[in-house]
Amino acid sequence: MSTADRITIREIAQQAGVSTQTVSRVINQRPDVAQDTRQRVQAVIDATGYFPNRLAQGLTRGRTRTIGVIISGLPLYGPSYTLAGLDKQAQALGFDLAITLIHQEKDIPSAVRQLRAQNVAGVLWSVNGPAGKQVDEMVDSLCSNKIPVVLLSTSQKRPLTSVIVDNFSGSRLAVEHLQSEGCRQIGVITGRMSERSAQERLRGWRLTTSNPDPAYVVRGDWSAASGYQGMRQLLAIQPDIDGVFASNDQMALGVLRAAAQLGRTVPQDLAVIGFDDIPEAAYYRPSLSTVRQDLGESTRLAMQALSEQIHASAAATTWPVQTITLQPQLVIRESSRLGRSMPPARTQAIHQIQENDS
Repeated sequence: MSTADRITIREIAQQAGVSTQTVSRVINQRPDVAQDTRQRVQAVIDATGYFPNRLAQGLTRGRTRTIGVIISGLPLYGPSYTLAGLDKQAQALGFDLAITLIHQEKDIPSAVRQLRAQNVAGVLWSVNGPAGKQVDEMVDSLCSNKIPVVLLSTSQKRPLTSVIVDNFSGSRLAVEHLQSEGCRQIGVITGRMSERSAQERLRGWRLTTSNPDPAYVVRGDWSAASGYQGMRQLLAIQPDIDGVFASNDQMALGVLRAAAQLGRTVPQDLAVIGFDDIPEAAYYRPSLSTVRQDLGESTRLAMQALSEQIHASAAATTWPVQTITLQPQLVIRESSRLGRSMPPARTQAIHQIQENDS
């Protein structure tokens, strides 16, 4: 056994000249500790190499310092970036993560049972899909056991705190931008239509485009391959289209490839815009106009909300429900910049960024 393993909280307290309760508050990153005291305790912890026994802490308090994450959609950009952001935020707040990946709805009950067996302090729920009866029952089982749950980029029947991106408004920004560049026949390639984000992005297109004909809608599955096939299908059925809204940037990559193969020059013949603003979007050829969602901020807010509920859970069985909605930004690059700007169809303040591609 190493020296660090033998060090106890009592010994840390003695060396720092504080109570064991103060050491515990520093370890758990509680805010009610003076800064100079926190620094003194942390210096002793660093010097001794002390590492807290999270499991023992959890058994003492009835919960571990572990947050369960139930997430679907990997390895797509949005879920992957979300998971990385949650891990970063959890570390900053002194939590560990127990991650369960969902591939289909039938995976959810075993995932919930697994997290309950680990005595998690709370759960971040980021399963993008239809909320069936089984899903509702699993969420209810967590809440009935006084385990706080925060929703991230999804929704459920039960009223719970949630952090979402306004996919509907983001879609409208994309279509209005294409209209402002002179596009009049605008097609759309959707995401997986069982998912709320895909439904909302399609709804934004329908309520904004001047021609919401179903013939201009092709279903995709978020992959570049589905964007490629969708673009070929659109041009075969509607060769007059002059603009395309791909519901994410990965599908937009497939759109650009198909357009080039079919002899359509982007943006002169066909303006293209995506959604997400993945890191590679600025390096597409041409660089991709898109709608940026701030996934870093959404993970920070979700983890903060859950942390607050966890710290309050000893004194409460229910928590205030809030819906935090983040507004996306329009990012204009080469793929949609036609240079024949027209007034947008809807007059409102539009958050946008224009990037130079020199």
